[in-house]
Amino acid sequence: MVFSPKHTAYEDKAFEYLNYLIKNRKRFELKEIRKPRTQSQKGYMYVTFNYVVLRTGSSLEDVKQILFKEICNPDIFIREGMFGKTYLRSTEDLDTKEMFVATENFRNHCALELGIYIPSPNEEEKLEALEAEISMFYSK
Repeated sequence: MVFSPKHTAYEDKAFEYLNYLIKNRKRFELKEIRKPRTQSQKGYMYVTFNYVVLRTGSSLEDVKQILFKEICNPDIFIREGMFGKTYLRSTEDLDTKEMFVATENFRNHCALELGIYIPSPNEEEKLEALEAEISMFYSK
C-alpha cells in the first residue's frame, strides 16, 4: 500500500495496517518512495560517458558497465540475485538521489584516477564545449 503524507486522514490507517502486519508476523517492506531519475540526469550521464570514451578509447559499454557501475558505484549497482549470483542494476531503476551520488562518484573517480575533469551539471558552458568536442569526434 502507498500512503501519502498529504492526506492526514490516512495516517491512522497506515499505522493500523503496520500494526496488523507486525501483530500477525507478516513479511513487509517499508520504504520511502522517491522520484525516479530525471531525463536531464540521464542526458548528463551519457555526455560524461561519451567524454570518457573519447579520452580513454574505451567502449561506451565498458565505461557504463565496468567503470561507472562496477568500479565507481558497486554499492549502488551490484546486487545479489537467486542462488548467490550477482547482477548489475539498471540505471533506469535509480531515483534522483542515487543518480546524483552515482554521477558524483564517477566524476570524482575520473578526476582522481584518470586525470579527466568532467564539469558538474550546472557548468553549462563547459558542458556545451564537451558536447561540441564529442560531436566533432563522432562526425569524423
